[in-house]
Amino acid sequence: MTIIIFIGVLFLMAGIPEIKGYYQMHQLEAFDLNRDGVFSEIEITPEAESLMHSISNDTGRGFAPIIGFIVAVFYSGLFYWSFTIYNWLRQKLKGHEI
Repeated sequence: MTIIIFIGVLFLMAGIPEIKGYYQMHQLEAFDLNRDGVFSEIEITPEAESLMHSISNDTGRGFAPIIGFIVAVFYSGLFYWSFTIYNWLRQKLKGHEI
């Protein structure tokens, strides 16, 4: 179960920013009128320039896997130790009425 939590948190922390990046690139491709992959002066509108700026200055996507790994280790460890302590307390209090 801890592995599933680790993978789930890692996907959320690293996968969602990656999906967002693909979505932004898809939006940017809509401004490329002749589909050559290069933006001419006519194709660069204020909206396209703003989108290019947000894509090129998005350092969060680069750090997302690293931060995601750290957060996933923390949450899966928290789950593991909480479950371990719960089972230990349950075994210790077995037979005692609370």
